[in-house]
This record gives sequence, structure tokens and C-alpha cells, in this order.
Amino acid sequence: MLTWERRRRPDEVPTPVAVALSDHCRRARSPATAAEVRDALSVLSAEDDFRVTLAAEAEPELSPLSPFAAVDLVRGVEPQLVRKRQDSGYYDLVRNHLSLRDEKVVEVQVPVRVERPVPGPVSSAPQAPASRTGKALSVQERIAPKKRPARQVAETDGVEQPAAPAEPQLLPFQERKLNLPRPRGRFTRVGATRAKFDTLFHTSFKPELVALLEQAQNRVQLLRALAESHSGRRGLDLSAGNVMEVVEHHGLVEALVTSERTLVLAAFAAHRGASGRVAKSLGLSGDALEDIIRGADMRREVEKVRERFRLELLDGRNLSVRLEHAGRDRYLVDLDIQKRFVRQVSSELRRMFLETAAGKETLETATEAVARKYGTAPDLLGRALMKLGLTGELSEWLAGGPPPTP
Repeated sequence: MLTWERRRRPDEVPTPVAVALSDHCRRARSPATAAEVRDALSVLSAEDDFRVTLAAEAEPELSPLSPFAAVDLVRGVEPQLVRKRQDSGYYDLVRNHLSLRDEKVVEVQVPVRVERPVPGPVSSAPQAPASRTGKALSVQERIAPKKRPARQVAETDGVEQPAAPAEPQLLPFQERKLNLPRPRGRFTRVGATRAKFDTLFHTSFKPELVALLEQAQNRVQLLRALAESHSGRRGLDLSAGNVMEVVEHHGLVEALVTSERTLVLAAFAAHRGASGRVAKSLGLSGDALEDIIRGADMRREVEKVRERFRLELLDGRNLSVRLEHAGRDRYLVDLDIQKRFVRQVSSELRRMFLETAAGKETLETATEAVARKYGTAPDLLGRALMKLGLTGELSEWLAGGPPPTP
């Protein structure tokens, strides 16, 4: 029976393996943090890393697929059981269980048998040693350390001493925490004192604001940079409205809007109109990106770029591009054309197979014939059929069933 126990520490997982699994989960519509990916991979040993790499290179079997679910598949668990565990929140409990085990310190009590010596006969009190010459002891002899008899030493050493508290034993992946005193002097960490809000309106601050604007290139990043060194009104945290007041006071609103417009439109063109990818590439959240688009008044330009990529995917002449994006549901939902795209591409593929693949014995030969006629790659066409759920329908038709309806 497979158990959930760590085989290594999370930070011992090789970075390429963690990156491969993270990308695999992202393609399975379940992005995860680096800590969650390393937590899941710590359950596997180093000998299983090549299996994780091979599984990550293939297309995800399930969607969504969390890192722990992917590790379960690598360990040989049936996909049906993995899906049930994914839907029931089983893997969240597994991760909590592992974190609790990391915090728990296991103490092992080892019984020690203590042998007590048998007490001997009580000896008489030792007599004061006399000098060898029989004379009275000198001052030096009286203050010299005295040696105890051997029997007295044995009796004293045989007394059971209180045992020192046993040091708790840690698991292999745990580290012992040292209760060290807090640092003092030049090693003390003191938070930086933030300047007052009024200093942002000084004329001498404008060159620094221009330099920050060139680095940040948008109002959200500019707010993050200024909030580290300045406070807002009445000592509160700096807000977006405060930043725009400062920018407007120094006459840099046009420069800020121009920088945002150039940056955002270039990002939308580079990521084919996907707003989620644009926000991630700029280090912003979805709401922050919307605030920039609304503040710079460039909604029309952004929608124009997105509409260009919508038309490219819905154009029947771009067959290879359409087949490549089949199954990329998150991107299609972002462009708001998922249902229309799936309906058009599925109907077009049914029509192509009815016109070209009639009389073929297997779906593989039919796929090669259609790909050869329409100038596309057979493996690309086969993956599109699988992602759109048309393989069963076309296989049944080639085996003598009813023809598919375009």
C-alpha cells in the first residue's frame, strides 16, 4: 500500500524536475506554487525523477491536475482514483499531514539498565595521616588535597545520579532549531524609517520620481517602489490615489500614460491577446492590469489587439493555427471564443473526414490522408481530434457506424 511519507527534503528536489512538473500542472489547468510542487516531489525518491520528467513531457491525462495528483499518477495509481481524490480535496489533506509531520518532533525513549553496586561494610572514619617522621603536620601538608581511600571512591561513584534529559531525535529531513539570543549592536535589523508624504511634492524629488517612473513603467509598480520609502497621508500606507496626486503635481501624467500604453499594448501583442499571460509577464494581478488599462484609457486599443487574434483563430484558412490551439481552453476562454471556436473546428474536421477519409480502415490512415490533402501535420491533426473528443465518433464511423454530422 502506498503511503505519504517524505523520501527527501523539499529543497533537495532538483530544480529542472520541479520546473517540469510545474509546467505540466499549468498545462493541466492547475497552476501551483513552487513550494507545493517541491512538497509533492519530496514524496518520491531521487530514482523516480526520470519518471516525473517523462510524465511531464506528455500531455496531461486529467484536468485539472495538482502536483500531488501528478505524483500519484507517477506512482502508478489509476486515473479514475486520482480524479476522485482530486475532486474530494484528498490531496489538500495530504499536504497538511506532511506539514504537521515536519513540525512534530519524535522522541525515542531508550531504556537504560542501571546496575547498582552492592554496598560493602561500613568502614571506620579515616584517620588523619601523620608525617613520615612522626612530627606534627606542617601548614603546607595540612592544606594539601587529601586522597580518598579506594572503597570510599567506589561507594561515592555508585550513587545513582539524576539522568540528564534525553535530547529528542529528529527525522532525517528535519533541522534542529537553536534558541539563540536576538542579535544586538550592528547586527540588529531595524526597519527603514519612511519619509513623510509631503516630501513627495518637493521640487527636489522630481528627478528621483522620473528615474523611478523609467524603471517601473506603470502606476502599480511605481506605487510599490514609493510605498517602501514614503508613507501616505496622516501616516497611513501610500495608496494609488496618493501616487497619482504626486505624478500630477510634477506634470508627469502624460509620460506615465505613454509608458503604460506602450508597455501593455506590446505585451498583448506578444502574448496573442491573453490578458492573463500579460498580467503574469508584467508581475501584476488581473485587477491591477484592469486598473492600468482603465487609468490610461486604452480599452479600445487593447480590444483591437485581442480582436485581431480572435479573427485569426476563427478564420477557416488558418487550419494549422486552429489545430494548434484546439484544447487550450484557458486561452480561448480568455479571448471569449471557446464555444464558438470548438463548434467551428469540430464541424470543419467532420466535413474534412467525410470528404477525404471515406473507405479508410483505421483512424490513423484516415488522419494521414486528411493531413496530406489539407497540408498539415498528421500528429497535430491527431492531437486536435483527441482534444476535441472526435476520435471515438470518427472511429465508429470508419468501422461501419453512422456518419458524423458536420
